[in-house]
Amino acid sequence: MKSNELLTISGKRGYGKTTVAKTIILKLKRVAIWDPMHEYTGSYIPQSGSIDEFNNFLKRYWETGNVFILVDEADQVMPEGRPLCEYANKIINLGRHRNIGMGIVTRRLARLSKTAFSQSQEIILFHHFMPNDINYLKEFITNADELRFLQKYEYKIYKL
Repeated sequence: MKSNELLTISGKRGYGKTTVAKTIILKLKRVAIWDPMHEYTGSYIPQSGSIDEFNNFLKRYWETGNVFILVDEADQVMPEGRPLCEYANKIINLGRHRNIGMGIVTRRLARLSKTAFSQSQEIILFHHFMPNDINYLKEFITNADELRFLQKYEYKIYKL
């Protein structure tokens, strides 16, 4: 994967999302991590987790460029049904021109902004079982029903 691309990682808690995310960022030169669960070394741990705090975090990296930003628990700061904050919108739609990529990690795709998910070049999906998540994925992936049968640490990669 290129450092200026968008990646989404999604699946059930405890099935390997963070392990895969950690493996991916090891291969990248400059990484910034939004880490509300305190799972990554050298990450930014949000104080309030507010959209304003997230926007300010992203603004710093928009201004400097040349970075891959990993956003864990992304559905909390890029929820479906709300417009993306200013700098999330800029990074998702225009970031490649500034060599800014983003990794979006979430348990529940149906709760994530459709704009964030739909712009991903690569999607890594672990076990999903909630009907609304499976139905949502069927809009993008014809064989989404097979995700119900993935075992722990098994995943499918989709290039869009």
